[in-house]
Amino acid sequence: MAELESESAVHRFLFSNFAVFCLNELQDDLKIFKKLMETADLTKPHTWYPFDRPVKRKVNEEASDNDDIKTTRHFWLTSEADEELEGKEGKKNWTKVDPNCIHLDV
Repeated sequence: MAELESESAVHRFLFSNFAVFCLNELQDDLKIFKKLMETADLTKPHTWYPFDRPVKRKVNEEASDNDDIKTTRHFWLTSEADEELEGKEGKKNWTKVDPNCIHLDV
């Protein structure tokens, strides 16, 4: 038990000295961290929302086909081929998914 008490006293001594060191030597870093924590607090949107709105954002548009369009095109192309049994199966499965056979192209 005496070891635990002395260990806890050592921890208190080290922590208090470390805290004093941080407050004296790392003031700039602590200010930056505090500002970051204030701006990143999502529990108070009324404080950050007015500052967040005017921020200019870059919109990235993906010009390539996504997987859904590729799959749809594959179903229709293979279903039109007479010699491919796989295509007929694909169209049959696609008809189950989309009974109206409405082809959507983006």
